[in-house]
Formats: sequence, structure tokens, C-alpha cells
Amino acid sequence: MSKKYSYEFKLNVVQEYLNGTLGYTLLTKKHAISDSALIGKWVNQYKTFGKDGLKRKKTNKKYPLNFKLDVLRFKQDTSASYKDTANVFGITEPSIIANNVRDAVIN
Repeated sequence: MSKKYSYEFKLNVVQEYLNGTLGYTLLTKKHAISDSALIGKWVNQYKTFGKDGLKRKKTNKKYPLNFKLDVLRFKQDTSASYKDTANVFGITEPSIIANNVRDAVIN
């Protein structure tokens, strides 16, 4: 089971990264974070969405089919990464796009 980190904790780590001299790896060790990639994700969410990007979402957002198709078309046409595509469309979790790609291929 993955560990849940509080909003305040994530904000402190992100601010420490942005204002300090420690990189992801050292911050991971210092704060006993399970994976340094989490810090990168938090930093991206903070830079893209501000402080609200670090807050846990209470419900799963439902996206309309046309929106999903626009996202998938953009990703295909531009060869953008999942993260960059998510940032363009204001999606906080790039894995949502990956799941939609997988679902489109399966169906």
C-alpha cells in the first residue's frame, strides 16, 4: 500500500527543493519519501497548478468523450509526453491519459 503524504508535507518538500540546494535524491532520503519520482511529480504539479496542484482530490473527475479525444489527438499529433500533455490540458495525473490510451487500444 502506498504511503499518503499530507498537503503541508508536500508543499514543504517542494519549497525546500525550489529554494534549496538539495536534489530529488537527497530530499527523498532526508524526508524518508518512498520514491524520488514523487518529488518530481509534486514539483511539476506545483509549477503547473500552484499550491492547489498538491492537494488530494476528493473525487475522480469525469471527462467528456470529446475532451478525451482532443487530449489523445493532441498527444498523437505532437508526440508530447504524458506529463506535458496533462499540463496542457490541466490534468493533474498524467496516468489518466495513459489509461485512456490503453482503453482506446483495447476497445
